[in-house]
Amino acid sequence: MREMVGGCCVCSDERGWAENPLVYCDGHGCNVAVHQACYGIVQVPTGPWFCRKCESQERAARVRCELCPHKDGALKRTDNGGWAHVVCALYIPEVQFANVLTMEPIVLQYVPHERYNKTCYICEDHGRESKAASGACMTCNRQGCRQAFHVTCAQMAGLLCEEEGPEADNVKYCGYCKYHYSKMKKTRPAGGSAGGSFCHTRSSSTSPSQDKHSSHYYRQRKSHKDKLRQKDRHKKPADSLPSLTSMAPSGLDKVSSSHHGSSKEAGEVSRSEVKGKKLLGHGLGHRGKKQGGAGKSCSSSCSSSPFNT
Repeated sequence: MREMVGGCCVCSDERGWAENPLVYCDGHGCNVAVHQACYGIVQVPTGPWFCRKCESQERAARVRCELCPHKDGALKRTDNGGWAHVVCALYIPEVQFANVLTMEPIVLQYVPHERYNKTCYICEDHGRESKAASGACMTCNRQGCRQAFHVTCAQMAGLLCEEEGPEADNVKYCGYCKYHYSKMKKTRPAGGSAGGSFCHTRSSSTSPSQDKHSSHYYRQRKSHKDKLRQKDRHKKPADSLPSLTSMAPSGLDKVSSSHHGSSKEAGEVSRSEVKGKKLLGHGLGHRGKKQGGAGKSCSSSCSSSPFNT
C-alpha cells in the first residue's frame, strides 16, 4: 500500500487508528482512502490493496453510483449488479447491506420511488441542473423541511451528521440543508474536530453498517396515521389504570374482613393482586421503551470531501 494524504471517503476523517487504520487503494490513478471499519475490510492486507472498483477491472465509464451522479469515491456492488457509494448506502434510510460485516452487497430494492423523483437543490445551486434529478435523494433532517439533496453533494458541502440515539451504541445517520445546518451549528457547541465542526470520530473498529443495522428503528419513517395509532395505544393502559387500582382496596378489604376465612384463600388473593401489578407495570414499561424517540444531540459533520467538484 502506498503512502497517501487524504481523508476517508466514507466518514471524511483524516486520522487513522491502530484498531481502525486508513487503507489506501493501490489501483492506477485511484485516490480511494477508507477506514477499515468504514469499508467493511475484514483483514487489512500486508501487501497491495484494491478497492472493489479497481478489483473488478470494469471500465471506469461503466462504473457509476445508482444513488448519486458522482463517480469517484468508495463504491461497492449492489444486489442488482450495479454500483453504489458506501456513504450513500449509509445515509439513505431504506438502503441495506446484505452482510453488515463486509458491507456488501448494497441492497437497493427497498428504496421507494419517491426518492428517485426528488431533485437535489445543491446540484441546482451549483449549475448542475442536468444531474439534479439523477439518483436518489435524502431530505433535511429538520422537521418540516423538504429540501432534498444527494448524499455525496451534502458530504462535499459538509452537511452530513451522525446523531446519538438514546443508547450509546445507537447512531442515526442524517443530514441537513445549508440553512438548518448553520442554524444548528450556532445553537449547539462544537465537538473536538479540527475544523470546528461537531464531528463524531470513528476510532472504533465497529462497522458503520452495524450501527445502521442496530438503529433500524430510527431509519423507519412513520406516517401520521401510524403515529396517531401509537398515541392511542399508549393512552389506553393509562385510562384503564384507575379502574385496576380502584379494585385493589376492595380485594384487600375482603381479605382483612374475613378473619375466619382460610389462609389459603387470602394467599391466592394477594398473589393474584401482585401478579396483576407486575403485568400492568411490564405493559407500561414495554410501551414506554417502544415510544422512545431518537436523541437530538448532534455529534458529527463531515469536514472534508473525497470527491472532485
